[in-house]
Amino acid sequence: MAGNKENCPPVEACPVQPARAFASTSREEQEKLIAGSVSKNTKKCTDYWMRLLDEFAKQRLGHSNLETIGLEELSDLIASFYADARTKMGTSFSKSSLLNARGAFQRHFSSLSKFRDIDVYHGRDFRRANSLLDGALKARKEAGEEPAVKHKEPISTDDWKKLKDYFGDILTTTDAVKLTYYVWFHITLHFCLRGGETQCKLAKKDLEFSSVDGKEVVRLATSFVSKNHQGGIKGTDWSSAGVISDEQQVKAVKLYLAKLHPDVDRLFQRAISAGKFSADVQCWFMKSPLSHNLLSGMMKRLSSAADLSVPYTNHCVRATSITNMKRSGVEDRRICSVSGHRNIHSLEAYDRPTTKDSCAIAAAIDRADDVDAVSKPAAGASCDAASSTGSADSATVPTAMAPYLNSAAATFTNSSIVFNIHHGHAVEARKKLKRKRSSD
Repeated sequence: MAGNKENCPPVEACPVQPARAFASTSREEQEKLIAGSVSKNTKKCTDYWMRLLDEFAKQRLGHSNLETIGLEELSDLIASFYADARTKMGTSFSKSSLLNARGAFQRHFSSLSKFRDIDVYHGRDFRRANSLLDGALKARKEAGEEPAVKHKEPISTDDWKKLKDYFGDILTTTDAVKLTYYVWFHITLHFCLRGGETQCKLAKKDLEFSSVDGKEVVRLATSFVSKNHQGGIKGTDWSSAGVISDEQQVKAVKLYLAKLHPDVDRLFQRAISAGKFSADVQCWFMKSPLSHNLLSGMMKRLSSAADLSVPYTNHCVRATSITNMKRSGVEDRRICSVSGHRNIHSLEAYDRPTTKDSCAIAAAIDRADDVDAVSKPAAGASCDAASSTGSADSATVPTAMAPYLNSAAATFTNSSIVFNIHHGHAVEARKKLKRKRSSD
């Protein structure tokens, strides 16, 4: 019978699913994760400006317990701070410093329950403070008290040649320090790394070898926290699209990896004090990674070792990479994929003339007699004589333009150079000639 359970085949028991294993974090560990949502540099910046505001409040209010004062009093205090804050040397803070201070105040007070909805940037209660800040910065600019922004210079052409000479024997060298300099320099150059914060975290596994069109290249396989890409809920993830493709550079990276201490995962390690070894020695490095401070000053030490004209900083290597890409005509969006910039307008700072270019421009300005010679067509000359077109080998270059064409910023290959020097009469004559040809 259909209802007889005795005739039904036995039903296999379903396997019991094991209980899901969840992690168990303590309250202290959770607080550490919350604190880690803000970068160390941002936290340092906030702590610094809050210490100054506390010190300022002690002088103006007689106490530094800012959590007990009202919003209006806090706004007046911050407004006075913008106007009266001074450095230890007694000078006014720069524009960027005061803007950093405003950001620090916003981060600190918005984290307090009493001022949770505070808006130091656009809030109605802080209109006076922001107007005072704006007016103080404009008055300082008008008085000539605001120093010009100093951008890091890229490595000059002459120093670039010195570096090439210094690293000429890199594949046969037994100098562990020089090999470290070489690998560090090209990793920083091709991946546009900032400072020593990211470099100090790099591990051996973060370098990935792959083949592109039969050519071996080195990539950065890990996405790190950077200034513009903090990760998290609102942040973006980014890893540099740069690669190391030069054959000598790839071989040097492989040699370096082969000589590292096997028990240390970090990429940059301290060289054994002996300095130079036989090529047969397996390990050239100690069981100790390079510190943040050592990596932060890497380019300064390399500048001294290679006898460069000036002591460059780590950021100069990054500036060199971006400047070279700009001058080679690489699209801005592709440069950003290597450098990590979120806004292409940030690249404008790297499209500035170098000190050498500025000297060439100054020399061109001083050649007033040459400018007159090339800008005024000879009497009786035809309109076409005012325009000279030809190959780079045969074109006649005006003397005033020579500094630009001799500079590293203007190197032309298989190109045509066209100089159009127009004056009112020449332009009008050309228009008449075009109209005549079209009517014919």
